[in-house]
Amino acid sequence: MGKKRVWLFLCVFLAVFLILTNILLGLMEPRFYIKTAGKAIDTPKIGISGKIIEVQSPENITYSLGDKYHYLISLDVSANFEVKDWKYDLIDARHENTINKNALFTPGKEIEVSRWENKLIVHAFDEQGEVANKTVEFFVASPDSFPLINYLNSTIYICEGDSLGYNFTVSDPEEASNNGPIETRIEPLALFYILPWQKWLLNGQKNATFQIFSEKLTKENAGGVDNGFATYNRIIQVNDGRYSSLNKTVIRVIEINNAPEIHRIGVKTEVMKWKGENALSYSANVFDREDGNQDSGNLKFTIDFGEEDLFGISPNGVMEFVFNENNFGIYNITVCASDTGIENPDLNIKEVCGQTGGDQTSCTNFSLTIAKTNNPPTITDFYPKDLELEASSESKFYFNITMFDPEKTAPDVYWYVDEKEVEYYSGIDSIGGFAQLVYTFGCGADSHSVKARITDGLANDTIEWKVKVNSIKCEKSQEECSEKWFCENWKVCQNLKKTLGAGILSDADYRTIQDGCAANKWPEENCGFQIRGCSDISSCNTSFIMPEKLQRCYYTENPNCEDGIKNCHSRDCEFLTDCGGPCKPCPTCYDGMQNQGEEGVDCGGPCYVLCENEEKPIVKARAPLSYFLTALVIILFVIIGLKIAKISRLRKEIEMEVS
Repeated sequence: MGKKRVWLFLCVFLAVFLILTNILLGLMEPRFYIKTAGKAIDTPKIGISGKIIEVQSPENITYSLGDKYHYLISLDVSANFEVKDWKYDLIDARHENTINKNALFTPGKEIEVSRWENKLIVHAFDEQGEVANKTVEFFVASPDSFPLINYLNSTIYICEGDSLGYNFTVSDPEEASNNGPIETRIEPLALFYILPWQKWLLNGQKNATFQIFSEKLTKENAGGVDNGFATYNRIIQVNDGRYSSLNKTVIRVIEINNAPEIHRIGVKTEVMKWKGENALSYSANVFDREDGNQDSGNLKFTIDFGEEDLFGISPNGVMEFVFNENNFGIYNITVCASDTGIENPDLNIKEVCGQTGGDQTSCTNFSLTIAKTNNPPTITDFYPKDLELEASSESKFYFNITMFDPEKTAPDVYWYVDEKEVEYYSGIDSIGGFAQLVYTFGCGADSHSVKARITDGLANDTIEWKVKVNSIKCEKSQEECSEKWFCENWKVCQNLKKTLGAGILSDADYRTIQDGCAANKWPEENCGFQIRGCSDISSCNTSFIMPEKLQRCYYTENPNCEDGIKNCHSRDCEFLTDCGGPCKPCPTCYDGMQNQGEEGVDCGGPCYVLCENEEKPIVKARAPLSYFLTALVIILFVIIGLKIAKISRLRKEIEMEVS
């Protein structure tokens, strides 16, 4: 009976202890604090008709998870009634984005949650379709990670004559909230640049778009004549103020074959001379970027009269002919020049540039009249009839003329605005002796002249209008011209106080730098400024988005790679503090070294790659107090067990002594 009493007492004690432990656990359950609210959110059990569900995991706590891609937590639930279906809603509370809605699950299932604030709503449905709900809010923390460069090809192709505009993105899982704004750099800084030029705040977004751009690329940029291409190795760097990343790319500029540029010959009229030789001589002036001009011997010329050829053309573009009365008439002539193509075209030229690099041809048309006599062409009609006009500067003006030539030559027409040629019509291309100009004067001067001149090659006729416009002030808008700025690296930081009176800064700039240093609480002796040069490759002559050319900086007498300051020296600028630029490269997750808090070489810590044998964490959540009390129960079991064993041993010894 003594042994039975001991075991009975032990069982009752344990039962009471476990009941009290569970009650204590329920009373002392941790609560989750939302950062923006500043107070606990109590999520009471919600039931219908006495039906209650419990969510054991996840709890209202903060979880520290190491994986950058997948955050897995076990969804452990229970209910005091028979549940037919379990469903849950998961909301990314930071971005107000619903990740899952009414998703079916079974208790114990691992679910993928989002980084930072999560809101989980669990639904339990019984056989009658009634539902009980429970809401849990929890926070998932993960170590900071380095920014990623995306969509940057290892080779970027661009054609001669084009301007590069290649977009790539930078993503930062922290959305640049824990660190600083995204900063990019291209090295070396020559020929190719990056937009935007300033540090870029993500403002809650995970991605930002940047562009590698250039001016119009020339033949020399493509390696020169007959070289086929030129390559430029570039390093694209990005940092978020704490971690950096870089990618390498090769920009391949492909040479193209430019078509010959054949100059206008214009309408010609030849009048028969009854004494002496009747000879004509014309030249086709041509320039070809690869093959030179008409005298280089590299171009091939052809001439076409449409019907019977009257004369030929020499290898250097000269047309000579002795005519007589049998040649009277009007001839419409086409002269063409063909080049030889480039010798070593790039293998990608057709796909990228839309040509093979082979020979190209350019042509020009002109009209030739051979006649016994010549009478000048005449402008027989015109519009507007009033030769002095007045209108708004933003209005379209319509001018036209009707022409007549006694020899039936089709005159060439030249249109001029303020003595500058704005339109040309070859006589061959004119329709029925009619020519028109549509023009808008825009802002600026309020008085203009518009002139039409017709010619048969020997004689001319003109008409001129005087136009007075209600002018408006010229103010360029961003839409009219797209500014594309690039900047040199910042110069070495100069001490503000020492440059006082040197005339380097204006009074306003001096005060701006001084106020900025004071706002940063920098000592006066360390208040400095930097300058840099910037240019707009679009030459818009506007400054709507011009970068800053002046900034404050922390001045130190001898800037170097070990002073703990991000600064410029040795003709370059550090990318992060004491690394990059003139210093050793900044650490990255693919530099072959274990650094920047990595758990192995280029793995773990801020890197996305998990170290070998490192498993993605799957969290079965329990509060720290739960672990403590569980351990206490185990210890009590051990102590009680040892006591029972001791009592049993003493009892046996007493019984032996008595016997």
